[in-house]
Amino acid sequence: MKKYVCITLAALTLLLCSCQAGAFRTFDEPGYIPTHMTALYPEDPENGSVAVLLRRYDESSSSVAVAPSTGAEMTKIYDLTAGTLTYELTAGDGIIAFFELTTYSDGSVNYALKVLDTEKENELHIPYKKTVSEDDEMQTRFIVIYGRCVYYLTKSNLLGRCRVMRYSVDEKELEEYLSFDFTENELTGGSSCTCISEKDGYLTCACADGNRMILRTYDLRTDGLICEKELPYSAAIVYMADRDGQNDVYAVYYMSAQNDERVGVLKDGKLKDVLTLDGDSYLNREEVRIYGGRLYFEVQNTEKENPYDQFRGMICGADDGYVKEYNGCIKLYKQDDEIYSLCFDKSGDCGIMRLYKADER
Repeated sequence: MKKYVCITLAALTLLLCSCQAGAFRTFDEPGYIPTHMTALYPEDPENGSVAVLLRRYDESSSSVAVAPSTGAEMTKIYDLTAGTLTYELTAGDGIIAFFELTTYSDGSVNYALKVLDTEKENELHIPYKKTVSEDDEMQTRFIVIYGRCVYYLTKSNLLGRCRVMRYSVDEKELEEYLSFDFTENELTGGSSCTCISEKDGYLTCACADGNRMILRTYDLRTDGLICEKELPYSAAIVYMADRDGQNDVYAVYYMSAQNDERVGVLKDGKLKDVLTLDGDSYLNREEVRIYGGRLYFEVQNTEKENPYDQFRGMICGADDGYVKEYNGCIKLYKQDDEIYSLCFDKSGDCGIMRLYKADER
């Protein structure tokens, strides 16, 4: 499995400053910046609340915050323990979920799934917690939220299978939702499920069956398998897949049989590439999304030192060759029908982030 690389940034509560250089909002509280934004109620266009991951760029502290709308003043609701790393922050139905990773002095690593219920005074839930040795692989990945339930992917060597777990926030119950027996695949290390994603109440799992990758989509309302798509053998491992149900198309981030990383579109059984990454680049957070025939993702080049040059957001057409880039962008964020880009300042100052409406930049 591809090693997940966290952005080494952090933050606290921020005040908004005046707009500069076309920015919708500018964040420049010394030392503190937002690195991730997501809708708190993505299915409700009348509720513009957002959840934000705030990180201090020297990694000394992190916080989770909320705001009544994109760009509005943020309020911290949870401070993470100093020295921990946070990844995979997701929100929905008034719930915020994220993984917290803590490394101890003996080298052991603790993984914890933490869930905040903003509808119940930010009540904290910890449905998963495990400590392993420093040599063990990452224990948990990929969070999705639907119907006041949190789904996540984990791997059980004891049971010999990958498991999609479901935690009901209201019932405080954790159960196995799906499982896939380990398979013979050297690239995945035997893992039979490499990622999960959700859109419009449908859960997509990228599964390995031997050396063949298969996308399986389930209806979270009925729990039934509604769609199964085989990828060609040229897709050696899938890091992320997102489904456009209206057009029966998948956006896919994958490693090819040629050992390079690509972003492509799976349609009518054919995988068409829209971008091939160079050896120093990967998708930030291994995330790609598709809306209305457009793919949205962020690329990070590890050889660049200036963060404005290191990150770029990209919008690519699934069929028409459309490409638009946003330098310095670490997050393209969709709120209802509006797309925002969260970007580093052109100066390279890590203490300044700017938020733009993507179509106005």
